[in-house]
Amino acid sequence: MYHISTKNNNLPKIQLCIILYILYPMHHRLQKIVQFTSQKIEINYLYFLILFFWIGSLTLFHIFQDPTIQPKSFCFLYILLQTAFEIEVFILFAYLLKRFFSRIHSFIFSFVTVLFLVHFVDFIMLRLLDTSIMYLFKFVFGEGLFHIFRVFVALNMNQTMIGMIIASILAVPIIGILLDLSLLQLTKKKPLYLSFNQIIQILGSTVCILFMFDFYAKSQLSIFSYKKFQKTLPLGTTFLSPHREKIVLDQPIKTPQEPNLTLSGPISKPNIYLFIIETLRKDFITKEIAPYLTSFAQENIQFPLSFSNANGTQHSWFSIFYSMLPCHWTYIHQEWKEGSPALQKLKQMGYKIHVYPSTDLCYFDMDQVLFGENRKLIDTIKEFPQVTHLEAWQKDAICLENFQKDYLANHLKEGNLFIFFLDATHSEYSFPPPGKFHPIPKQIDYLTLTKQNIEPIKNRYRNACAYIDLLMHQFFQFLKSNQAYEDSCIMITGDHGEEFFEEGALFHGTHLNRFQTSVPIFFKFQNNNLPVHAKIATHIDIFPSLFQYLNVSLPERNGWSIFHPEPRNYWITFAQNGLETPQEFLLETDQFALRARFLSSDIYKENALEVISWKTDTELSPQEAMDSHFHQLFLH
Repeated sequence: MYHISTKNNNLPKIQLCIILYILYPMHHRLQKIVQFTSQKIEINYLYFLILFFWIGSLTLFHIFQDPTIQPKSFCFLYILLQTAFEIEVFILFAYLLKRFFSRIHSFIFSFVTVLFLVHFVDFIMLRLLDTSIMYLFKFVFGEGLFHIFRVFVALNMNQTMIGMIIASILAVPIIGILLDLSLLQLTKKKPLYLSFNQIIQILGSTVCILFMFDFYAKSQLSIFSYKKFQKTLPLGTTFLSPHREKIVLDQPIKTPQEPNLTLSGPISKPNIYLFIIETLRKDFITKEIAPYLTSFAQENIQFPLSFSNANGTQHSWFSIFYSMLPCHWTYIHQEWKEGSPALQKLKQMGYKIHVYPSTDLCYFDMDQVLFGENRKLIDTIKEFPQVTHLEAWQKDAICLENFQKDYLANHLKEGNLFIFFLDATHSEYSFPPPGKFHPIPKQIDYLTLTKQNIEPIKNRYRNACAYIDLLMHQFFQFLKSNQAYEDSCIMITGDHGEEFFEEGALFHGTHLNRFQTSVPIFFKFQNNNLPVHAKIATHIDIFPSLFQYLNVSLPERNGWSIFHPEPRNYWITFAQNGLETPQEFLLETDQFALRARFLSSDIYKENALEVISWKTDTELSPQEAMDSHFHQLFLH
């Protein structure tokens, strides 16, 4: 009994020693953690106060300018809270920098000043294009650093603005260091000290309030209003979002199949002329602005409604040459190496392909996508170097001059396809001075441009359209003087339209509306006896119409010949998405307008769509509307 009792008495002591041995280091660590989290350091509150007012004022500007963003009081408070949340995160970042990197704190912390530039660029993007800075990053940086240079060339941006952009990027770190050091001296007169615990408590409280606001927003905001509001937020998103109505598809869309290019039917080989004119909006083709194109359209084939199938260049070009919807662009870009099936067919028929581009064909690898690997479908090409002192209107004129010289020198009277890419109507809208329409600015000042002072910019665009019209007149006259006009097939279109703040945006590539997608589509055929049934034409219809006229079979894909006895009663346009797969589209008929998007970029496995907006005068639902058109759209 004695031995047993002794053994039992010592056991708790041993266990206690073991526990203390384990807990002491933990207690020591806990003491260090408590000491760390409770230690206060000086915060440069003036710096963050300036940042708060800068971000807040830029973001609040949009909700008061846009009447569609409602309710104003909720949006006002939410933006202030989210701005505070962003500032609190960077205060925490500054706290940690000071604790662990005190010697290089000012240098590292200076890069927080990048926020000033980022939010200012975001402000400009929303004000001009009604889209966020993420659109810019996706579009500009989506294809690597070299693509940035091509974007600047393609945009035709004036040198003043390019210089300001480069200077701003280089100056930001220096300004950050100077601002931090100067404000730090001021705060020492009345310093503010915060601990890690206090910062976390403030941050957590802000997050909780934002979650409460999100619950309110879920029931108060429609998905369309929410998307408009979401773009104005400092972080560009919320923790929660409203309910999103979905459309369930019977099956995912099909991947494009390689075409069967077997020749059929009698083959004639008239010369074919295809003009793709940058940013040519249909309602600017009037007798006052473009009398020669207006007369050409009246004498030949035009349509009450004609649209591009995308609001961006690369996807519009793709639609024209492949007769496919732009949602297939990424797949074709990655998988196909032979180029446009329509151009392959023409090559089989014995056509020579001659290309006269004023624009950069390497933009988004479009030369490889359209004309095959190493441009193997092209017989001759006359293009400009990427760096040139020539303005866009001068390049366009040289394209026509080169064509005329080649035509006369080589007697190219039949069996030729001539493709012209003209650029004068792309921003900043190029034309020889002085121009017909005034007043006009010497160049576009993007920082001060508003809806109220847009008319001079539209005059620049009108002058560019008028110049393109004059070039087309010279082209028509050249063919007529060489007895080649009557026997030619001529197709003229714009790659997309252009918006001038009609629905809150400038230029193109952002909104899916008629301003950015309505383009002229004009046809002229030699001795055309085929009846035109179509009242609506889009880019994907151009080559199917040409081949039906030539009596040559070509899989129509999504395209629909204008001579088809059962004309299509709808049109569809996709929002450009940089290098990624276009997911958002607008399907419109005389009965409804459905704006929707695929839920993921893997559209060939996706069987659900998100409804963004829905307008109809009937009892149709979005699901019924899509069901009635799904086969023709995606399974045809």
